[in-house]
Amino acid sequence: MKITGIRTVLLTGPSTDDPYLRESRKRRSAAYIEILTDTELVGIGETYAGYFIPEAVPPIVDFFAPVLVGQGVENIAELWRRMYQTGNYWCRVGLGVAVINGIEAALWDLKGKMYGVPVYELLGGRKHDALPAYATGGPSNYPLERLAAKIDFYLSTGRWTSCLRALRRQPTSRAARPSSCGVMLAWTSGSAWTGTWAITW
Repeated sequence: MKITGIRTVLLTGPSTDDPYLRESRKRRSAAYIEILTDTELVGIGETYAGYFIPEAVPPIVDFFAPVLVGQGVENIAELWRRMYQTGNYWCRVGLGVAVINGIEAALWDLKGKMYGVPVYELLGGRKHDALPAYATGGPSNYPLERLAAKIDFYLSTGRWTSCLRALRRQPTSRAARPSSCGVMLAWTSGSAWTGTWAITW
């Protein structure tokens, strides 16, 4: 099986039914990457860049097409290395490597379809029977009582991990903690909270 082409599919639609996230983002975009072959199989991947700047994804995918067309999917690590080296000056971080990783996801999807196995089998086998759900919920610039209500909302949906981002001030009181017990707070590098505060809240 050989790769014959690669293309981007851009989609935009209603963002979510999440009332907290919908306040800040009414619509959501996505960029999917399809790898075509000389068979009926098509690999599909998504790049997170499509969420932020979908229009920039297709020209970058087109830039990497010559690296992939005519190749097989036996050695995905080598294809990744070739793409990375081709765009070495401008895709070591950021948008370029985000698109490369979306292409890589499509390559793994294609390889899994070629062998008729789930991709996790190609990556060494399943490691967990279940994983906790993660609710990011978007920006958290609320009064603390509203922030606590937001966490309670996510817990009510069965998600026990909540990520709070972009709160521009650290609460001085624990009075606004969510009422539910057992929340796991995930602190991200994009957050304005300190790691120590996030752990102790």
